[in-house]
Amino acid sequence: MIIANGILTRQSLAGEVVIVTGGGQGIGYEAARALAWLGAQVVIAEIDKQAGKEAAATLNRELGQNRFTFIHTDVADESSVNHLAHEALLSYGKVDVVLNNATIAPLGAVQELSIAQWDASYGVNLRGPVLLARTFLPGMIQRQHGVFACVSSTGVAFRV
Repeated sequence: MIIANGILTRQSLAGEVVIVTGGGQGIGYEAARALAWLGAQVVIAEIDKQAGKEAAATLNRELGQNRFTFIHTDVADESSVNHLAHEALLSYGKVDVVLNNATIAPLGAVQELSIAQWDASYGVNLRGPVLLARTFLPGMIQRQHGVFACVSSTGVAFRV
C-alpha cells in the first residue's frame, strides 16, 4: 500500500471513527482502505448495496475483521443520512471524520439529459454534503474534534 511509504504510522488514526461516502468502489474504496490501515474504524456509506457489502467484506479480510462496517446510504435522502448517523453512533458512539466522496456526474448534452438525471446529480452533489454537514458537524463541534472533507474532481460533465 502506497501510504505505508509515508511518515504516518499504522496507529495514526487509532480510535478514530471515519465515514466514507461512496466507499464501495474507486477513490472511496481506496480512501477507506488507507484510513483503516492508519488505524481508523471505517463506515462505508454506499448507495450500491452489493458494492458496499463486498467492499466491507473484502477490506475486513485484508485489514482485519470488524475494521469496516457497511451502512446502505443515499446521501441525497435526509432519512437515509439520519439512519447512517443513528447506526454509526449506535455502533461506535461518535463520528470523528466524514469523508464525503459520493458523487454523480451525468454525462451528455444538456438537452439530452433528463431532468431526473439533473435532479439526482443535484441531490448527491449539493444536497448530500449539506445533509451530512448538518448531521455530523454539531457533534464534532461539541467535542472540538473532527474533520469534514469533500472529495471533488474535475471533468467534462456536460456539453452544449
